[in-house]
Amino acid sequence: MTVPSTTPLFAPHELRRLERLRIRRRRTVRGGHQGEWRSRHHGASGLFADHRAYVAGDDLRYVDWNVYGRLGDLVVKRFEAEENVDLLLLVDHSLSMRGAKSRAARRVAGALGYLALTHQDHVRLAWLPAPEGRPALVDYRSRGRASAFLEDLATMDEAGETDHVRDLGRVVGATRRRGLAVLVSDFFDPAGAIRGLAMLRARGLELGAVHITDPTDAE
Repeated sequence: MTVPSTTPLFAPHELRRLERLRIRRRRTVRGGHQGEWRSRHHGASGLFADHRAYVAGDDLRYVDWNVYGRLGDLVVKRFEAEENVDLLLLVDHSLSMRGAKSRAARRVAGALGYLALTHQDHVRLAWLPAPEGRPALVDYRSRGRASAFLEDLATMDEAGETDHVRDLGRVVGATRRRGLAVLVSDFFDPAGAIRGLAMLRARGLELGAVHITDPTDAE
């Protein structure tokens, strides 16, 4: 068992740089105005996406009169809504991750989780494999929890064998909401990772995967 360094994952100036970024998920609001989207989904904002042809019954307030004046075409503006992110971070801390890979993986997960929390997004952290006596998922729900989140990432030891089907199966069983899931691993168990990610996709999660490697793996 190797205990990672208690050195903070990020220097203060790195955290300040992260705060300038944001994870965005967007969906198109078809034929509607961004104000309507905000009224139904708290925390979302609207950005112009494109146009569609006007059809009888559309609200004339959302007709693009500039286009009509130039081209004579009646079109309605469409918008993209920026939704709050429900971010599920899946971090491999098995024994194959010992060394520089471990810190790199935790910095990737830490950067994503920190910038989500600073924008009031919801972060759930799952260690693979799950440490004994710990729930499959730990929730972090506000900017005030960012320090605890980073400390958890920095101080968890490496332990256990890589078994992505087993470990991601436990996560799927504990997941009740859709969102964005990001797996950070050296993929020492590539076939298991593919099967595990398929289970997450079947649950309705959007997927991201970050492959952490070093020269020793190549050798």
